[in-house]
Amino acid sequence: MIILREPARAHDFEFLAGDESNLNKTLGPLDALEALRKDGAKHVDIRWVQNHWALILWKLAAICRHVPGESQQRWRWGEVIRQLKYRYEREINRAHRSAIKRIQEHDSSAAQPMTLCVYQIDRSKDGEQIPPVVLTDGWYQIQTKIDETLFRAIVRGRLKVGQKLHISGARLECSGDGTDVLAAFKTSTLAIHANGCSLARWDARMGLCATPFISTMRSLCGSGGSIAAMRVEIVRVYPMAYIDMLPPEKLGNKSVMSTARNEAEELQAAAEWTRDRDEWRTKLEHVWNQQMRRSHLICELLQAAQRHAKGKTENVEEEFNADEILDNLEKSPDANMVLRKVPNLGRKINTLVDAAHQRKLQLQDEAHAELEAELDEKVGPRNVRSFRVIKAVDFFPRLSEDDAADGRKSCAREAQLTVWDAANLVEGELKVGNCFMITSLVPVSTTAWRGPDDDAEIFLATRKDTKWIRLS
Repeated sequence: MIILREPARAHDFEFLAGDESNLNKTLGPLDALEALRKDGAKHVDIRWVQNHWALILWKLAAICRHVPGESQQRWRWGEVIRQLKYRYEREINRAHRSAIKRIQEHDSSAAQPMTLCVYQIDRSKDGEQIPPVVLTDGWYQIQTKIDETLFRAIVRGRLKVGQKLHISGARLECSGDGTDVLAAFKTSTLAIHANGCSLARWDARMGLCATPFISTMRSLCGSGGSIAAMRVEIVRVYPMAYIDMLPPEKLGNKSVMSTARNEAEELQAAAEWTRDRDEWRTKLEHVWNQQMRRSHLICELLQAAQRHAKGKTENVEEEFNADEILDNLEKSPDANMVLRKVPNLGRKINTLVDAAHQRKLQLQDEAHAELEAELDEKVGPRNVRSFRVIKAVDFFPRLSEDDAADGRKSCAREAQLTVWDAANLVEGELKVGNCFMITSLVPVSTTAWRGPDDDAEIFLATRKDTKWIRLS
């Protein structure tokens, strides 16, 4: 059937009514909507019917193709109406929501493990190198953006309409809040990548899954994006190392890894930094203490002048720049002389006392923050990351019967894994023979990757959200 190859054509398919008075009468989505409303299903519109009409016909076409004996029973108007009523009961009356609907409404993360089916591969747009792909969970569809590795799988015929995919770590590209799933089809895109996908069995249940899909080293490619989860056994552990995470302008032509140090060198670098910072802190605290003492002396000087002028001050004070006078008092080695030269001091002394007191309080409040800022300029804080390189292999080198049925093959590959922030892990966890499930890994040094059947290393690194689950 053409619907199996081009499921989108199912929207236009209509059944013959079998009406003897009008042999050309057909029954399509509009007639299905009318039939639903006659049975009390009044909470859906034609868009809902058209969506499920196409998906139901696609499913029935596949059943009729593989079980020809059921064609007469399945490929008929009554069966489509029965399944539409079933979907109405599940979705509207029982509030069941499929994976794509939950994702489009922002009630589930697109990164969750799920199984979807390839519904459409649009090859009609010649100007686009990578064709748009549509995936479905059997209930709704979503436009999907694939990477070059998945596109090559399409070109080779490994990925085609009707195949199911295990997907992990996808990303929903949209704007705004959650949207009705039918309206969101034209405004959102699901971005998937090769390392987050694997072919699923034909009978795999579609929708969200409770556990992540485990990638094997043979299935990975350097350009395939992040890896949701792997099970590995550690075969070698290298010593801990540390690097300075410097901004590009400070690195110049050097690489970040050129600053790598071993543990002894890191202890020495940390001690030198602490010593330099303590020395500068002592110097800056001395300067700030002098400023505080100077501010205190000026306050006392002005208060003494205020007491001396008590009873002699006039009621109306002149407008003047108190900050300018206070600045001169702070800079001058002889504050008394500066104060005596202030004209009409009696009219200004009250304002000067208040201004000096406010300046003293402000200096006290800002002292710590200003001191730390100056200290950071002299000896900036260290931005050091620890890392450790380990070598690992797949945790299940011997294949079970289920693995063999899924088409998995043993792999000669070995992973060189850079474990960032390794100092934060439990001491002694990373040792030879320990097995882990590791989530959220990324390929690195992708140009050095070789073919999946080569006895060579692949290069991976952890991320900030990587989790380690001990298996043995």
